[in-house]
Amino acid sequence: MQKISVYADFVFRTLVIFVLSLLWSRFYISNQYFALLVSLILTTFISVILVLIKHKKAQKIFSNKKEEQHIKACINQFVYSLKEQNLQFFYELASKKYNAIKEEECIFIAEHNGVILVPAFSAIKTTSDIIIKAYALAKKYKAHKAVVCSKDFDNNAITLSKQLDDVKIYLLDDCATYTNLLKPINYYPEITVNLKFTNKITFREFLNLAFNKSKTKSYIFMAIFLLLAGFIVRYNLYYIISATILMLFALFSYFNKEYNVIIKEDVF
Repeated sequence: MQKISVYADFVFRTLVIFVLSLLWSRFYISNQYFALLVSLILTTFISVILVLIKHKKAQKIFSNKKEEQHIKACINQFVYSLKEQNLQFFYELASKKYNAIKEEECIFIAEHNGVILVPAFSAIKTTSDIIIKAYALAKKYKAHKAVVCSKDFDNNAITLSKQLDDVKIYLLDDCATYTNLLKPINYYPEITVNLKFTNKITFREFLNLAFNKSKTKSYIFMAIFLLLAGFIVRYNLYYIISATILMLFALFSYFNKEYNVIIKEDVF
């Protein structure tokens, strides 16, 4: 289904480019065959440039997605691991760069006037209780900084970390933990936790997106555009037929309740 969507997008984009090229060519060139040839050349040239740009962008997105998946895998490994296992991992991580000591509930680093590292990974957002605990541990080991690593933090935890003045509290969420701790040292946990994720779209979901009420304006806009183009181009039958089909899609999307289910984009 995803491949069909990609091909449909390519065909639709090419048709729009061709129609625009033909409209402008016919405006300046009286010979219809020569105008058609120029339109085909322009369409090919513009399409190739767009494909190259999209390919370069897709490579960058793929690289980012690959790293994003790795971040999720590492953080899920911490979430589904025991506290002692996480302490051991972050002790080994810190030991690669600093003089680290593994304590019962944190990692103590003597450098930089004393820093404690507190892994606090869980399936829910880390609360202010963990921040208070990290503050107490920092006071206990006479550390000037406390670094708390977690998947995410609630608003109370973030607010409290900013209010504490005598101990600097750093909150590292999933991305910050990966970017600031794991990636610079190039040390990652062994992934033994595998969660199933599916991005496949069903045919019914495709219809839900294609004929949702929110698409009505797009269909009407394209129908009007093709209808106006039909008055300029000499052979306008295909434009009128296409505009009629798009207008039917608009009516179908607006009145058909089966596919007008509220999707995420419509909630807020």
